[in-house]
Formats: sequence, structure tokens, C-alpha cells
Amino acid sequence: MEDSILAHELRYAIRQVWRVPGFALTVVLTIGIGIGANLAIFQLLHAVLFVRLPIAAPEQIYSLHSLKSPFDAQWIFSYPAYQRLNKETAGIAPVIAHSGISEGLLKAHGNSGERIRYQLVSANFFDVLGLAPQVGRFFYFADDQGEADDLPVVLGSEYWRRSFAGDATVIGRHITLNGVPLAVVGVAPRIEL
Repeated sequence: MEDSILAHELRYAIRQVWRVPGFALTVVLTIGIGIGANLAIFQLLHAVLFVRLPIAAPEQIYSLHSLKSPFDAQWIFSYPAYQRLNKETAGIAPVIAHSGISEGLLKAHGNSGERIRYQLVSANFFDVLGLAPQVGRFFYFADDQGEADDLPVVLGSEYWRRSFAGDATVIGRHITLNGVPLAVVGVAPRIEL
């Protein structure tokens, strides 16, 4: 008996939808947009609140800011101030430094160059975050002294794959960024959030 009532109701619903297809399409699209919006919000919340950062002990990471630059409203902390803070807290907690993300002109392969995004980091940046290089090495503390002819650079994994086709022989290659000579020492690991 229930099967016949359900079949009857289903036939009635199909006839009604067939009679007014514009309304049916509107309902289906509205439901689809609602489901899509909910899924997008859930994915955003999941990425921000629930997924752990791909570093060792993310609960121990803190961000220090000194003062806001009057020129670009960015929070700044001078490198000498970082060095003093790092020296004073050597036995307590490691301190790392990084710049904001900048854009520059990178010349590699003897080509005319390409615009890239880069970030300056302290020598202990990757070690404190507990990351291991995908290829090559990260920075040594001696790299911070700037005694080498070319400054060391660690390539991002995606850039390495896109521009160097994932070639491991990129280690030791000389490139220039905004006219500054650099030597590739490693490739950062691929980080997926």
C-alpha cells in the first residue's frame, strides 16, 4: 500500500515539474547554488580552523611585530633587532625572521627574465619550522654573514617544477634576482594545506 502511494506521489511530482519547467529549473539551480556555497564555506573553515600547519609544533609559533611602517602600513621589525632578540633568547626559544612577500625580476637559463614573488628569511627559518628540503639543503648560519660571492637561495617547490622541470641539477646554478647574484642551494618541500 505504501509503495502505491509513493508511486502515485512521484508520478504527480513529475507531472507538475513537466508542466512548469522554468520553475523546476529555478529550484534545481537554487539548491545547487546553496549546496555549492555551503561546501565553499565548509572548505574555508576546514582549511583555517581544523587543518594543522605542515610544520613541527605549530602551537609554539608566535608572531612578533614592532611598529607599523608609515609608508606602506606594513609591520616592520629590523634585522639588527631580530639578531639581538635571537641572541638574547638563544637558550629559551628559537626566533626566525621573514620579510613580506615581494615581487622581482629573476633571470635564469640566460633568458630575459620573469616576474616572480619571493620572501627573505633568516638562516634558521626552515629548521625552526621543522621542514626538510626536497632537494639540496637549506641555509647555514654562515650564509647569514654574506661572505659568499652569490647569496644562497631556496626555490619554492612549485616554481622549481614549473621553471626547471623538477631538475635536481638546479642545485649550484647561478641566477640573478633584481640584479643580485644568487646561487641555488635547495628546493623547499611541497606544502599542501
